[in-house]
Amino acid sequence: MVLLARKIDMPESLVGLLLSFMPFTSMLLLFTLPLIVRLGPKRVMLWAWFLRNVIACIVFLMPLALATGSKQLAWIVLVVAILGFCIMRAIGAGGWLPWLHEIVPVHLRATYFSTETSITQVINVGVLFLQARLLAVPDPSINRFLLIFAVGIFMGFISLLWMRRIPGGEGTQEFDAHIGLRAYARAAGDRRYLVFLMITTFALSGMVWFGASYVMYLRDHLAVQDSMTMTLTSLGGLGILLTVGSWARFTEVGGSGLAMAKTLLGHTIAPVLLFLAGTGLPGQQWMAACRSNACLHLQRRLWRCN
Repeated sequence: MVLLARKIDMPESLVGLLLSFMPFTSMLLLFTLPLIVRLGPKRVMLWAWFLRNVIACIVFLMPLALATGSKQLAWIVLVVAILGFCIMRAIGAGGWLPWLHEIVPVHLRATYFSTETSITQVINVGVLFLQARLLAVPDPSINRFLLIFAVGIFMGFISLLWMRRIPGGEGTQEFDAHIGLRAYARAAGDRRYLVFLMITTFALSGMVWFGASYVMYLRDHLAVQDSMTMTLTSLGGLGILLTVGSWARFTEVGGSGLAMAKTLLGHTIAPVLLFLAGTGLPGQQWMAACRSNACLHLQRRLWRCN
C-alpha cells in the first residue's frame, strides 16, 4: 500500500493518513459487541470480511483515475478503498477471538497459537517473496501493484468459503442492549488490566510510529528498490518462523509477562541499528531488515499474549 501510494506521488502526509485508518477504525470494536452477541461472531465475520473484499476492489479504478491526468483523483481512489477495507475489517475482527475461544479448548490454545503463527509465517514468507519478484523491475508499473491487490482480494474470497465450514460462532436470542457498556465498565474497574492496557498501548504506539516511516525511509532516503523492501519484510516473517517455537517454550516456562518484557527490550534496542543506516556503512539494508524483524516479532508476541 505504501509503495503504491508513493508510486502515484501521494504526499507523505496522506500516506500517514492511510496508515492511521487501521488503528482508528479498530475503535469500532467498542460498538460491535452487541452485534456479535446477537448475530454470532461467525455471521458477523463472514459478512464484514466479504464486504471488505468487495470494497477493496475500488482500487482497480486507479488506472481510470490516472487516465484523466489527475493524480489527486487517484489518491482519492486509494484512500476510499483502504478506508472502506479497514472499516469492514474492524467490524468483523471483533468476532475472531470469541469464535476461536469457543472451538479451541483452553489447554490447547498455546499449541494452537504457536502452530497458527508458524503456518501463517510460512505462507507470509512465500507471499512476500512472490511480491518481491513481481516488483523486481527498475520501475514497476501500476498494473504490477494492482496484480498484487487482485491476488490478495481473490484469496480473501476463497478464504471465506473455507471459513463457512468452521463450526460454532452462533448468536443468541437472549440479548441485552447494554451488554457492551456493562462489560467495558467491568474492564475499566480492573486496575491490573488498565496497567496492562497502558503498557501495550505504548508498545503498539511505538510500533505504529516505526511502521509509518520505515518503508518510505527505505524507498525515498536509502533508495532501496521496492522488490528489496518486500524481500526485507519477508525476512522479518522468516525470523518469526525460525524463533516462534523457542519463544513458545520460553513462554510456557517463564510466563507471558517475562516474554513480553524481553521482546519490548529487544524492540527498544533494535532501532539503534537503523541509526547506522544511510551512513555509507556496508550492510545498511540488512540493518533495516533486523529492525523490521524486531517490529514484526513484537507484534506477534503481543497479539498472542493478549
